[in-house]
Amino acid sequence: MTVAAKSTRTAQSPRSFAWSFKDLMNWVVEKDQTYRQARKLADMPDERLKDMGMTRRDADTAFYDPKG
Repeated sequence: MTVAAKSTRTAQSPRSFAWSFKDLMNWVVEKDQTYRQARKLADMPDERLKDMGMTRRDADTAFYDPKG
């Protein structure tokens, strides 16, 4: 006689999966926007950054997030 093993995974409703997927997509979009903004600052000449009241170091660290 065999004993059926219980699954350790919990079943998720389609709605909770959809919310998880939506959250993931929002995170990806936010990271992409942040990356693009950081690249724009990084590509600017120092004179333009100075006009905006920023230094090169400010531009390099403006979007740095140590948490990822």
